[in-house]
Amino acid sequence: MLFQTLDDKGECVGIYHDDDLLFDLENFPQDLTRTWSYTSFLEGYRGIDYAELYAFGKSLDEVCPEHLKEQWQSLRTKRSALVRSLAISKISLQENCLFDVLPPWFLKKYCEMKNQISDHVIETCPKPPNYKHLFTVSKMLAEIKEQRLSIDTSPFAKLPPTPEIINLLKKVTSCSPYVVYNQFGTITGRLTTKPATFPILTLKKEHRSVLKPTNDFFVELDFNGAEIRVLLGLLENPQPSEDIHKWNVENIFNNELDRPSAKEAFFAWLYGSHSPKLAKYVNELNKNYDKKTLVEKYWDGEYIRTPFARDIKSDRHHALNYLVQSTAADLALEQAVKIRELLRGRKTKISFIVHDSVVLDFCSEDKELFNELGLLMGDTRFGKFLVTAKIGKNFADLEEAKSFV
Repeated sequence: MLFQTLDDKGECVGIYHDDDLLFDLENFPQDLTRTWSYTSFLEGYRGIDYAELYAFGKSLDEVCPEHLKEQWQSLRTKRSALVRSLAISKISLQENCLFDVLPPWFLKKYCEMKNQISDHVIETCPKPPNYKHLFTVSKMLAEIKEQRLSIDTSPFAKLPPTPEIINLLKKVTSCSPYVVYNQFGTITGRLTTKPATFPILTLKKEHRSVLKPTNDFFVELDFNGAEIRVLLGLLENPQPSEDIHKWNVENIFNNELDRPSAKEAFFAWLYGSHSPKLAKYVNELNKNYDKKTLVEKYWDGEYIRTPFARDIKSDRHHALNYLVQSTAADLALEQAVKIRELLRGRKTKISFIVHDSVVLDFCSEDKELFNELGLLMGDTRFGKFLVTAKIGKNFADLEEAKSFV
């Protein structure tokens, strides 16, 4: 039962199925099984295979079979022409549903071709071993991209028009006010954002005050020393309950380095530095963080296979880096998915994800969940991670709250 959604915006409910356009969600066929990608109004449907996940994020152009390419490109060209005409007419695709502004005859042809490509991908590509993880993350990201950000540039508009301020104002006012992630933008699984959408991952810290919560305040939940704790987890070593960098100061560096210096020294060693300054600490580092064992366990000489079933092509030099960074990225997403489930039906929501931290647009009426959210974030497959929370009325001015216990 092949079908295609007519728009990727959750409020634009409509599908193409069996040469027809359907708009009544309650009367959609219940045995839908294959489509290209997930849209939030499909939340209640089970047993649907999503070809985009089979293709690991490759575009329809990239996976289109040879015998369909000419027809597909013709439809793509026609779609581009229609979209350009809408832009000339100042009709926003962000503010309108595609099926309200594109002709039905075209939507049918376009979706039928997507059906054929989706079917080809699912028939010819093996189902990814981490499909369930990819799918739950894609559902969460689909929800995030439908949440319009509250952007306030007025404080910066009053500042002297330096090149930096001019570029900032241009950057945040010319893009879409939505965070739209690319789930497949890196080989490690770290998120990127799609072009022309809000650049949350590259927004400088000093410029983050342009973002205001739509509820009462932002809450940022962040792992303490995510990559170091992932390293301990991969080695099946216990997780210190205290700040991991402080633990290293005391147990690895004999209180001879301060916290920032210990952090710098640790990562220099972790990713291959042979500085003479580290020589006196190497034995303790190797005893507590056995890099060689991890590389031998997870690298087969050509690929790293992470605990999240990602296969990453790598030489030996990059193997540990890829293993730790990819596992940390997927772990943060796995915990964010758990948080999304806890918040179902609440006003508080995940606003965006920045590397290893989850930022909530928090509603005061959900305050009884505050500690539970922190504990949930830290309850990982690799043991209990220390999680810190920061709270503020904008994304720049966040003050650290009590750590979760």
